[in-house]
Amino acid sequence: MVNFGTINFGEKVEIKYKFKNIGDFPLVLTNVVPGCGCTVTDFTSAPIAPKEEGYITATFDSNRSHGGVVRKSIYCQTNTKFKQKHELVFTGEVRDCNSCDY
Repeated sequence: MVNFGTINFGEKVEIKYKFKNIGDFPLVLTNVVPGCGCTVTDFTSAPIAPKEEGYITATFDSNRSHGGVVRKSIYCQTNTKFKQKHELVFTGEVRDCNSCDY
């Protein structure tokens, strides 16, 4: 789980997950889906060779969310033997405009 801290309502924040292929065959991310419309994802789409690294980036747009504490998920599937769905989680706090410092 990643905590991005506190942002003001209207701001965007980028969260980057880096991972390494510890298997013996190329790793492929077959599906990467954010849990809601306030998050957009980007990811390594090419096969990741053994011992190489890949990434999943999430851009959270607080304009499309609510104020207060947020907990968001990204669901990922790979070409691994069990084809499990993995959940990446990030949290943080969005201050509403009444508590902004500007």
